[in-house]
Amino acid sequence: MRVPDKMQIFKGISAILLCASALATEPLQDQFESFDLKGTIFSEASLSMPVPQSSILLTRRREDRCSAMGGPVGVFSLRDGALWLVRFRSCGSDEIPLSEIYPDTHDAIKAEWLNGIFTVLAGKQCVEAGGKLRHEKTIKIRIKHGNVENMAVKADDILHCGSTIN
Repeated sequence: MRVPDKMQIFKGISAILLCASALATEPLQDQFESFDLKGTIFSEASLSMPVPQSSILLTRRREDRCSAMGGPVGVFSLRDGALWLVRFRSCGSDEIPLSEIYPDTHDAIKAEWLNGIFTVLAGKQCVEAGGKLRHEKTIKIRIKHGNVENMAVKADDILHCGSTIN
């Protein structure tokens, strides 16, 4: 019986790991809902948006039986020239009102803790022939203490893409 060499073993293990990672659940991402657009929002520094600390939120994160990393995530909206945290979302699109995480809050919270440049990928998505994901709109927002200092919207022509996702 022939014993496989180290390279064959390495290739076999690599193939198994690649297949397993392809089946992994995509991490939850912070959401953006404004101007009849829905999408994801992230900062240049991190893919997850920071939110005020809450022991209830930490407990929810530990107890959330979810195969996706990152939940619950914030849902943010633009209004009155500022970025607002309006609710949370967990696995299965379960909506969590802010009042459940922050009991003294009944409405949205102005995101005064946020500073920097944030990107929103919104609208329909499509996959180009080379496999690159494109979004209908890309919005760059410069935020200082929750207030919008500057915003630029780039519309992308997705009509020429191979397949539309949503």
